[in-house]
Amino acid sequence: MNGRWRTAAALLLSVGLAAPAGAVGLAAGGYGAYHIPIVQDDAGSGALYGAKAKVGLGSIFVLEPSITWITVGEKDHTEEDLDLEFSTKGGSIQTIGLNVNLGGFPIEPGASLYATGGIGSYTLKPDASYKDDETRVGYNGGLGLAIKPTPLFDIDVSGRFIVIPLDGGGSRKSVGIFAGLNFYFGV
Repeated sequence: MNGRWRTAAALLLSVGLAAPAGAVGLAAGGYGAYHIPIVQDDAGSGALYGAKAKVGLGSIFVLEPSITWITVGEKDHTEEDLDLEFSTKGGSIQTIGLNVNLGGFPIEPGASLYATGGIGSYTLKPDASYKDDETRVGYNGGLGLAIKPTPLFDIDVSGRFIVIPLDGGGSRKSVGIFAGLNFYFGV
């Protein structure tokens, strides 16, 4: 776990140092919440957590690099014909991604709605000895709300639809519900 937090801190620091000169400001924070698979027989819901930076460009665009760890829950199965019950272990997913937000970087205290969309590297780590880890390019999009009670931080809540294409034309689809805090620098 310590290695994960070092990776997240290095990512956020590098984005802060590389922020464009015209940037409105920088925010960094963490989040956690819930991951809900859609139409997947081998995966259940589970927790997610991560870290991100927000680089405000002008008054509308926000770059949002992030690193996320998702716990895929177990899925219970029942075969009535065979009178059999069993569970499939879900494993985990690690993501390093970049989203572009339209809005969501409030300068003054208040609330800001935003739309988000992005791309990422998704490493699927099944909890089964007969399956190998695989890394795929995936996509996400959704809506969020940043509530800024003071100039120093905001409370950020968003919902995102996630699609990870697989070989053979299929994909893993899920909904991520994110909630976290972001601390502002240089606004």
